Amino acid sequence: MRTRILTALVAIPFALAVVFYLPNEGFALFCIAVLGLGAWEWGGFLRVGNAVRFFYLALMLLGFVASWYLMAEPDFLLWSLRVAATWWAAATLWVLLYPRGFGNGNPNKIMIAVTGILVLVPTFVAMVSLQGREGNGPWQLMVVVAMMWAADSGAYFAGRFLG
Repeated sequence: MRTRILTALVAIPFALAVVFYLPNEGFALFCIAVLGLGAWEWGGFLRVGNAVRFFYLALMLLGFVASWYLMAEPDFLLWSLRVAATWWAAATLWVLLYPRGFGNGNPNKIMIAVTGILVLVPTFVAMVSLQGREGNGPWQLMVVVAMMWAADSGAYFAGRFLG
């Protein structure tokens, strides 16, 4: 518990500084670094050697950079968010059907890899787009981040309380 509180005391001011004071290009680079770490961790779900894991990381980094350049296109954000929303609807169905034997309880490595792409790349696009919006974009991003932190903390405390 103490570690979580100390982490929050350091992470919250750092996150505020990154969101409110970095220019959008710097924020995009920061997101690429953080989501790159996430992609490396996701590569661990594949249960493959480090060579394939590095390839997966490189593929994800390429996806982030390509998305960054494509964000200049007027329709890209809407297209990207439609893909993400479609994915989350399909993922919800997948979770609901999973107990009934959907996928035989063993998702294949390709599905795991694609899932990572469909989760992390739209996350990059959404975060960079929100932070870069004129006016209150950084505040909107912080509302989304605060909701995620609250949900994560609530799940942690509920899990500790309920067992």
